[in-house]
Amino acid sequence: MGALIRRFPVSLDALRQSFWALPGVGISLGVLVGYFLVEIDYSHELAPGIFNFVDLQSARAVLQTIATVTVSVIGLSFSVILVALQLASQQLSPRVLRTFQGDRLVQSVLAVFIGTFMYCLVVLAKLREDGVPALSISVGVLSAIVAFVLFVAFIHHIVVSLKPSTLIKRIGADGRWVIEQRWPQAGGETDVSRRAVLWAAGDDGVAVPARQAGFVSAIDVDGLIRMGAKRRLSIVQRAEIGDYVLTGAVLATLHGDRDMATEAADDVRGRFTLAPERSLVGDVGFPIRQLADIALRGLSPSLNDPTTAENALDMLADLLIRFAAEDPVEPVRADAEGEPRFVASVPDLGDLVRLGFEQVRVAAAGHPVIARRMIGRLEEVARTAHDHGWDLDEIRRQQGLIRNATAGEVPNDEDARAVRVFDADTDPA
Repeated sequence: MGALIRRFPVSLDALRQSFWALPGVGISLGVLVGYFLVEIDYSHELAPGIFNFVDLQSARAVLQTIATVTVSVIGLSFSVILVALQLASQQLSPRVLRTFQGDRLVQSVLAVFIGTFMYCLVVLAKLREDGVPALSISVGVLSAIVAFVLFVAFIHHIVVSLKPSTLIKRIGADGRWVIEQRWPQAGGETDVSRRAVLWAAGDDGVAVPARQAGFVSAIDVDGLIRMGAKRRLSIVQRAEIGDYVLTGAVLATLHGDRDMATEAADDVRGRFTLAPERSLVGDVGFPIRQLADIALRGLSPSLNDPTTAENALDMLADLLIRFAAEDPVEPVRADAEGEPRFVASVPDLGDLVRLGFEQVRVAAAGHPVIARRMIGRLEEVARTAHDHGWDLDEIRRQQGLIRNATAGEVPNDEDARAVRVFDADTDPA
């Protein structure tokens, strides 16, 4: 359903971002496998494992060594992760931290090491004097080997992941995924959509205010449509996915019988999920915001990394082109009888262009190379947008503001003239 989503995908995304989910699975598997494998090993007198241990003391020493080393490496891994998060936050943007949080290799390494540690503890606790569970000990040794192979891959992965180009690429991949999940189109303007737009514009309706502040992270659209059909109401979304709403801000307005609408306000409010931070699921503006933040950091005097800013702007423009390559979506959802029950506040290309370039163009006022880059990338977005029927006013506005800001801030007249000439050469379509 794209930008209008249910709670389940948001909860699943939060689970993917957590550092406890996979390690929790590793702990559970380590305890369960350790407990039952030792029991099977002793009760069935299994053949010796890959590694042959002649006495219980040597087997216990091996398990103790593995447990001690894995705990040490777990501490080292967490230290590396914290340093990586701190560097990424300071040099790029705090909003890129979710990219590290959702990294499957990082979570898998922690899960394997913690699982191996728990396995060794359980096997140590269940050792008996009447024999050596060779298979159980061998599994512990093999788990340690796998864990340290993953640790080497983990160190390499962290080094590569700290490169700005790698993070920008991953944010771009996230952005493409979000754009592909957009709300399906309804095949152009219909009688339903015309009625919905006229009715939404002409009736204030009953406002549904938020009871707390937070980011709009999910909307149960199907539930709202069913509720609207049952109560003969129509709902107009006023807060977009990704918006931060204050207490008392209007989430939606209800149209129809006012008494029925007032009675349904709490039900509608409960179908909007507010979260303390933005979620990637359904939020087209979030990857745009991340890339704009990276470009801003690159242009800041403290970092002065225009190459990273250029890379972020290139990826930002690519996402906007992909967004503009689809025709504007139909915002109206109707019930089974064809009556408009939900009018969405769908993302607009102009809003995304403003989000991506408004602050960056101010920071780029003294950088003629970046200014030319921004004007050129905006022109590429404009060509695609023009072909698919999007309004170009915001794109042209940003190009003009970039040109004017550069003329006033660049001390070298030749650089300022180069920006004006570059802008004049762009297609004014």
